[in-house]
Amino acid sequence: MAEHTVGSNRQTELRKRAETTLNHRSQVPPDTSVEGINRLVHELLTHQSELEMQNEELRQAQLELVESRDKYLDLYDTAPVGFATVNQQGLILKANLTLAHMLNVDRPFLTTSPLSKFIVVDDEDLFYLHIQSLKTTKARQTCQLQMRSGKTDSFWAEMQSIFVEQPNGDMICFQITINDISVRKQAEEVLQQDREELENQVKAHTAKLSKVNRQLSWQIRERQQVEETVRRAERLSSLGALAAGIAHEINNPLGAALLSAETAMEVKDDPDETERFKKCLSNVIASLDRCVRIVRNLLTFSRDKPAVKKLYPISEVIQQSQDLVQSYARQHQTTIRLALDSDLPKLVIDRLEIELALINLLRNAVQAGGEENRVVIRAQLANSAVRITVEDKGCGMTCEQKKNAFAPFFTTRQTQGGTGLGLSITYDIVQNHGGTIEVQSTLGEGTTVIVTLPISEAVGKTTEQS
Repeated sequence: MAEHTVGSNRQTELRKRAETTLNHRSQVPPDTSVEGINRLVHELLTHQSELEMQNEELRQAQLELVESRDKYLDLYDTAPVGFATVNQQGLILKANLTLAHMLNVDRPFLTTSPLSKFIVVDDEDLFYLHIQSLKTTKARQTCQLQMRSGKTDSFWAEMQSIFVEQPNGDMICFQITINDISVRKQAEEVLQQDREELENQVKAHTAKLSKVNRQLSWQIRERQQVEETVRRAERLSSLGALAAGIAHEINNPLGAALLSAETAMEVKDDPDETERFKKCLSNVIASLDRCVRIVRNLLTFSRDKPAVKKLYPISEVIQQSQDLVQSYARQHQTTIRLALDSDLPKLVIDRLEIELALINLLRNAVQAGGEENRVVIRAQLANSAVRITVEDKGCGMTCEQKKNAFAPFFTTRQTQGGTGLGLSITYDIVQNHGGTIEVQSTLGEGTTVIVTLPISEAVGKTTEQS
């Protein structure tokens, strides 16, 4: 009924406006003929039909606008976040139902209320700075703060605001989006607590590991000292075993030197014995030189020096090891033969340790005996390494003996004073040099020990520096 009354009033108003407009137009005498009247009636009916069609289109457009507005209002009110329009004085002009539910108040109560009223006291300064930054920069601003929900509760909110200036320029407002992030904040707090607890546990475990590491470092140093003591004892043991042969090696050239010196004294005044005199002196020099070389090798081997790896010709180290064992081999009626490649390189090694390892292997080979009474030590290049083999034709080993060959204190010569440390120390020395050692043996046929020492990249650099 009300809609009909409104429609009638609008028609009346339109009629009056039409009559007023017609009166202001110039008066033209109407065509009163029958044809003129019929033409005028037709035009009026056509115009009436057009107006009815336009009116229907306008009515449909109005219905669509109302429907669209209702949808927008539904979306606005039921959005998962709160929306508020705030003027430049901070008063809420408009808010959706979601924001009202967040703040636990009725929506009419929000209108004309200051938004700062719903900010927790501790975060009021943060909200003030947020609004001032928005006014100054006119760019989107975001902050996180706590808002009131009812009289006693509060929640964490993420506030995003944009600057809006009305087309007429008379009014400035802010469109503010408020999202409840309480669950996320709680998760962040739990995560932070877990992180702190984990850091405390890491610190505690780190302290324990540091303590254990210190203990292990002390044990390693103690073990290194014990190993060094054992190696020193093994070196002295080797010297003891070689002492008798070395004394014999020195005694022979000394005897020869003495005999040549006596002969030289006898013929020194005889002009006819000049050549013999010179030959006797040459023999004295050669014999004494041999004694000097034997003593120098013995001193070098017995000297207690810290382990230092330097660049040494491996062929010289092998030859010196053979010289030290040569007299020991003669005592056992055994010969040691060298078969070294001519192009053997220098290696970064601890010379004393490698000599000790080779002496241990040569002594074992000499002690193994055999009908041929011959030991062969070979050295050749094998890829990026030097391969050293010590071969004997002695009694060989059983499978059990090969299995335990490098075990500490394992020996098959306990009655002959064997300690069982020689091969064990040799194994450690080769391992410390990054090499490998293996035993190939057949019972009754002999044994071959293969030592492989790598040629590291550092060798080439050290050679260039040298």
